[in-house]
Amino acid sequence: MDVSALPMPFVGLSWWAIAIVYAGYLFGAYIRGAFGFGSNLPSVLVSAWVLPPHHAVLLITVVAGTMQIQLLPQGIRGATYSRVIPVIIAMTMGGALGVWLLTFLKGDWLLIVLAVVVFSLVMMDVYRIMERVGRRINIKSPRVTSGAAVVSSTVGTLSGGGAIYLLVPFLKAAATSPLDFRSSNIMIAGISMLIRLLMLSTTGLITFELIVDAVALMPAVFLGVAGGTRFFKASAPEHFFKALQWVMLIAASLLLIKGLFALNAAYG
Repeated sequence: MDVSALPMPFVGLSWWAIAIVYAGYLFGAYIRGAFGFGSNLPSVLVSAWVLPPHHAVLLITVVAGTMQIQLLPQGIRGATYSRVIPVIIAMTMGGALGVWLLTFLKGDWLLIVLAVVVFSLVMMDVYRIMERVGRRINIKSPRVTSGAAVVSSTVGTLSGGGAIYLLVPFLKAAATSPLDFRSSNIMIAGISMLIRLLMLSTTGLITFELIVDAVALMPAVFLGVAGGTRFFKASAPEHFFKALQWVMLIAASLLLIKGLFALNAAYG
């Protein structure tokens, strides 16, 4: 068998750049194992330093999408479909907008958008903005939830992050039980991610090279999740999570500076 004929991941990337990508995904998966969410943004922030911005965003979409879709069987029975279906329709609209933006945003501009989006999301989490908003509006309103779904899906598509990040307060308020909350979230996240991947594929953004890279990262993802799970069982991770938020803010700020310098070099 000719090994040289096999598809190779991260072609053209130096060994240290590949090591950075693996470290980013290992770290992101560790976060998911410890907290149950939040793996996408740390992975994107790290890998965007050595990968082209589009590749970094699309790579985490393929990796996270594969993992999310695998959870779908766990959500089928307990989900409330009268709520799930309208949210998925709204998220499909937001996802389509995000995919359209990805098709024409140039790399340097996408880097700036990515940095601003991540910075904004983390700041919203640090200062609990969505919880404060929920006290001022009727978060059980279908119109409000649909609007949040469109925004959340657009932001998630552009950043490669979770599509229901901004939706959690709305879905939690509407849930009738913890099982309903978890199952509905799984179905919403899984189906919307599948639709996002299909839309990206039709535009030609999901390439064979991207799939090869995603497959090569799976061992790091599984190892990171296992390590994060052990960390969660062995300690109280609240302080670690707060530190992580500030690390991500600094990383997003540095990424923004990198993007601005790149734009200045291109157009200055």
